[in-house]
Amino acid sequence: MTHVLIVEDDEENRNLLKMLLEANGYRVTGAGDGLAALVAARRDPPDAIVSDVLMPKMDGFALCRAWMQDAALRDIPFIFYSGTYVHSEDEQFAMVLGAVRFLIKPLEAEVFLKELRTVLQQRAGRAASAPSSPLDDITFHALHNSTLARKIEDKVAQLEAANRKLQESEARFRSLTDMSSDFYWESDAEHRLTQRGSATKSGAQTVFRRPTQIGERRWDIPCLSPDEAGWQVHRAVLDAHQPFRDFEFSRLGADGIERHLAISGDPVFDASGAFTGYRGVGKDITKQVRGIDNLRRLRAAMDATADAIYLVDRTSMRFVYVNDSACRMQSRTREELLALGPDGVLSTSRAELERVYDSIIAGGPGTDPLEMQRQRKDGSQVWIELRRRALRSGEGWMIVTVVRDITERKRAESALRESEQNYRTLADSAPAMIWASGTNKLCNYFNQPWLKFTGRTLERELGNGWVEAVHPDDLSRCMATYVEAFDRLEPFSMEYRLRRHDGEFRWIRDDGCPRYDSNGEFVGYLGYVMDMTELRKVEDQIRRSNRLYAVLSGINTLIVHVRDRDELFRETCRIAVEQGQFQVAWIGIVDRSAMAIVPVASAGADAGYIAFLEEIRERLSLLDDAPMGYGPPATAVREKRSVVVNDVEADPRIRHKNAHVDRGIRSLVSLPLLIADEPVAVFSLHAAEAGYFDEAETKLLHELAGDISFALDHIEKAEKLDYFAYYDALTGLANRSLFLERVAQYMRSAASHGHKLALFLIDLERFKNINDSLGQQAGDALLRQVAEWLTRNAGGASLLARVGADHFAAVMPEVSQDGDVARVLEKSMEAFQEHPFRLNDTVFRIAHKAGVALFPDDGADAETVFRNAEAALKKAKASGERYLFYTPKMTEAVASKLSLETQLRQALDKEEFVLHYQPKVSLASGKVTGAEALIRWNDPRTGLVPPGRFIPILEETGLIYEVGRWALKKAIEDYLRWRTAGLPAVRIAVNVSALQLRNRGFIGEIGQAIGIDAQAPAGLELEITESLIMEDIKGTIASLQTIRTMGVSTAIDDFGTGFSSLSYLAKLPVDTLKIDRSFVIDMMGEPEGLALVSTIINLAHSLNLKAVAEGVESEEQARLLRLLKCDEMQGYLFSKPVPSEIFEAKFLAPPPVR
Repeated sequence: MTHVLIVEDDEENRNLLKMLLEANGYRVTGAGDGLAALVAARRDPPDAIVSDVLMPKMDGFALCRAWMQDAALRDIPFIFYSGTYVHSEDEQFAMVLGAVRFLIKPLEAEVFLKELRTVLQQRAGRAASAPSSPLDDITFHALHNSTLARKIEDKVAQLEAANRKLQESEARFRSLTDMSSDFYWESDAEHRLTQRGSATKSGAQTVFRRPTQIGERRWDIPCLSPDEAGWQVHRAVLDAHQPFRDFEFSRLGADGIERHLAISGDPVFDASGAFTGYRGVGKDITKQVRGIDNLRRLRAAMDATADAIYLVDRTSMRFVYVNDSACRMQSRTREELLALGPDGVLSTSRAELERVYDSIIAGGPGTDPLEMQRQRKDGSQVWIELRRRALRSGEGWMIVTVVRDITERKRAESALRESEQNYRTLADSAPAMIWASGTNKLCNYFNQPWLKFTGRTLERELGNGWVEAVHPDDLSRCMATYVEAFDRLEPFSMEYRLRRHDGEFRWIRDDGCPRYDSNGEFVGYLGYVMDMTELRKVEDQIRRSNRLYAVLSGINTLIVHVRDRDELFRETCRIAVEQGQFQVAWIGIVDRSAMAIVPVASAGADAGYIAFLEEIRERLSLLDDAPMGYGPPATAVREKRSVVVNDVEADPRIRHKNAHVDRGIRSLVSLPLLIADEPVAVFSLHAAEAGYFDEAETKLLHELAGDISFALDHIEKAEKLDYFAYYDALTGLANRSLFLERVAQYMRSAASHGHKLALFLIDLERFKNINDSLGQQAGDALLRQVAEWLTRNAGGASLLARVGADHFAAVMPEVSQDGDVARVLEKSMEAFQEHPFRLNDTVFRIAHKAGVALFPDDGADAETVFRNAEAALKKAKASGERYLFYTPKMTEAVASKLSLETQLRQALDKEEFVLHYQPKVSLASGKVTGAEALIRWNDPRTGLVPPGRFIPILEETGLIYEVGRWALKKAIEDYLRWRTAGLPAVRIAVNVSALQLRNRGFIGEIGQAIGIDAQAPAGLELEITESLIMEDIKGTIASLQTIRTMGVSTAIDDFGTGFSSLSYLAKLPVDTLKIDRSFVIDMMGEPEGLALVSTIINLAHSLNLKAVAEGVESEEQARLLRLLKCDEMQGYLFSKPVPSEIFEAKFLAPPPVR
């Protein structure tokens, strides 16, 4: 059912309109003023609103403006329905405010219903409209006050006309009766009507829908007023036979509108003095009552307005009326103001004021609004805006003065000017370039760093002038990004090239976001620009270095197992193209007989390029008199040095430029491969980027060429040496010589990757006894079985060797943690001793001793490390130890770690781990908004153990997974306990280790942990370090998306330390960026540090992420972070991590009641 809201302060009119609409199938609700209407509409939105104009508290025009400013109501059609002093300007004002109709009373019922149906049909046929541009406060109040002044003028004129008519009527009928009357009446002693006559054509009988009949008492007929008590008072007067004057009552009129009558009567007595009844006259006072009501409502409306209103009689120069706001503004009573007069209020002479009023009457400049400062009665100063208008009043003039208190506006304007100046000062002193634009997309502000960067004036940059400095290749993309984001009112981030004052184009990152004023209105965009050129260079350098490191690693791995020269060349070229992302890689061997370079392997080269190499064979000649000269490969071989060409198009050494450029080759390098200082081959790499091969890249390539040369030399030597020169004939394992060569290769790989290497020497116990008692054949069988066992369990024969009668050697090429060596050795020795060795149908259990040496700790070359392992083995045999490290401290450290590992396993079983909580605090409110859970070990033997001692052991041993799972469950348990206790439910952040995130069952464990309560996901946040995320970005994104669907939030910890890609960052389903403590410290020391923190915060906000600063330890740090709009902080400034019970009591429990 269609719902219509009627807003009318006249209850009778409201009820009549309600009856009409309900009779035609509408649901109707009503309100007596604008404020009540807003409350009712927001609670139960109607399909249309019909409103009067003049009402107390809030009139119809103010209601219409508030209606259109409410996003939930503005699309509901607003209809004015008023018959009070209507002007054409009223309708125009109504339409400007957003009304769809302005209907004038009285209106035929069918006409009114037709208009309403038309409005509702039009609303149903159109989509929701965007909010129209509302009138600003100054314009609205000016129009509103003007309308109010007109109505005052109309009312004054109407009252004066009514008075004139009343005076004329009194004079006309004074000779007929002392009482003005419309009809006369008589009643008997029982107060029943006996006579009724009309003094006008209408007569009393047509006034009421149900008039009093002959023989009836007036109170027998239902009346709208007075109430029963009023009739009782009137009956008491009649029963006392007293005369009465102007007794008023009302009933529903013949036209359906309430009618008011006033009767007067005198008692009648017969000759004997007996009471025989009453005789009197009556009159219809409906118009007077309504006029008084309208005047009362008008006065209520004027008293309700915030503006002060003064009515001044020009003749007497005295106030006729002042409203409540005028009294409040002057801090005086109404009586004081009326006595004081306008000259006293304005502190000016009467003569001057008369001159101003006469100018207003004449239509002079006095009608313009004036702003001035005045002093209140209490001495305080007030700024006012004064508007005057002259109204004709009888034979004279009435001056209507509307005064608005603009003190707050003046203060706001002053504060705004100060704020804008402070903002411009801050913006001009900021390290970044800042711009702003208006709602028309045109830029209206650039700070000094921008102008200094471009070397242009502000006038040239304003509007779209700034685009003149954008690189032509970037302009269309740049503008498309800006316009598309602007049209959708969304943040944007883009990179493009901008011309600096010296003419160089620099890469910049431009982050923009929409701005809104205090009313939520969009006012334009604000942009933050950083010069990214150097950062891009560093990133390019890192990418190139990473690519070369990948090539170096891949080729070193290749060198370890390759045994064929062709395979070495072929795989080297493939690795260079696939992992190094070079356009072309090729290797040519030096043919001494032909004195030329012969290409033998390539990758990335198409058939055309191979043909091209054949065509320029003369450029690969090594002859002293080569007719075409020497290209870079031939020069590299002849001069035994690398040759770098960083600009193929410009370098004169490149003759066939198009053959390179057409294939996307912009730079190249040729590296000689030397064996015994003689070139045997050349390795050429071609890159797509000009200037690719700088000093750092060339240094890595020299190392790479050396490794390839070493491998080539090794292959050539291997082809010359007899198999038995490198292998043990009995076991098939490598001998000492080959083993040491392999160890040397592994050492080079370990050195390039930055990890350690372990070398083991193993001595079989009681081997001599077995050999002597069972014979050499049995001893040989045992050695073969031991070699087979070691091969199966060590990861391959290439890691093993037999280096003595009963001695074996093994190498562990990669050692991440020192504890890894001891654990592997412990496990291996136990398995070896438990293995049954069968000799002559008899099972033997064989034990062994071991000595261990590490590279680079115990030696820089294979021979030294081997000798030191031998020394460790001898010492182990002499001391009775099962194994020893060469460095005694290492043995002690390993033993200590193994002991600590055992204690940690026991601590997990005995529940000795606890959680301490460090609060996260809102920088805006200072309130605790969350907490980070930190694991602590409460060792009953030594007390609280620092996390730096046991966390690394947990990670090395894998116990971190079980302890992390315990921490997850414990944090959720504490969160739910706080909720149950009625404490603030702050979210708890739990750190996730690499082992947990990589475990396939981790997601399921999260689901199981939060599945105990529907509120659990809201209380959990997972913190994952940036470096951990970047190890497997695609897998991490998938895991985090699954976690988000569970309702669990995530945060990137230590942000800024993991070299994350911005393109991936935008895709990560995370909620928070945690700024690493190092950046918070650096921002206090240098502008670059502050700019970096600011950039991270802006980046977080542009991605709709929360920014949290870690390690905040000083008020100055907190102040700067607050200015940078950082959301939260944590650190020792607020609190160190504390046990759960202290955290609850200090930060969650309500303060005690005093």
